[in-house]
Amino acid sequence: MARISTYTSDTSVEKTDRLIGSNLSGSTKNFAIEDISAYLRASNSAGVGGQLVYVYHDANNGGNPGRQAGTITLNNGGANYVTFSSLTSIKVSKYPNGTVNSVTDFFGSLVGIKIIISNTENQNKYAVYFVNSITQDAGNTNFYDFALTFISGNDGLQNLFSYSIAAVSSGDKNYTTSNIAFAANIPTTITHNLGKFPAVTVVDSAGTHVVGDVQHINANSLQITFKTTFTGKLYVN
Repeated sequence: MARISTYTSDTSVEKTDRLIGSNLSGSTKNFAIEDISAYLRASNSAGVGGQLVYVYHDANNGGNPGRQAGTITLNNGGANYVTFSSLTSIKVSKYPNGTVNSVTDFFGSLVGIKIIISNTENQNKYAVYFVNSITQDAGNTNFYDFALTFISGNDGLQNLFSYSIAAVSSGDKNYTTSNIAFAANIPTTITHNLGKFPAVTVVDSAGTHVVGDVQHINANSLQITFKTTFTGKLYVN
């Protein structure tokens, strides 16, 4: 083979172009530009700030006996394909794909805000969620459970495909509860973890605004009491 320096330089790079290199075992291989690009997206090796990348594994865990680092899975194991709109929770490794660095501190910044989960190969396959809470899995402390409220999106999670997680906005945090059955004259404790004394709006199941007696316990929780029994949601801002 001629010296590399004698080959003509090609300044028009295309995704089907190939590079010569060696793999971990030392074997000489051809590497397609598009495959290298896909790897960089799937592992965030380029270091895009504020973005975490994972591989979705269904109940088969990629052929492994248990959940793997760098993956998104579901509590019930998960199907080969799951629509974004059906998800109310996901289980996320504290180690993003391709790294040994824990991101648990970053997880904390996502509580009470919107996130976007998108396919790294086709960003038109995405979903926007509100993150209600993030809690560590007591049975496997390398994973955290994201409690989510679906807002909008298209498509879903496909087994062995890569997905990025990123904050939609860094604006003021807010928190929305699921439906709660409030009992008359009995205080209900709400843990919102917003780090402030927020404004509270309550809407019942019929869409009517309901006023309750709000007592802030501290910057992360409050108690609210109503004179009647009903079911509704709290919007905490």
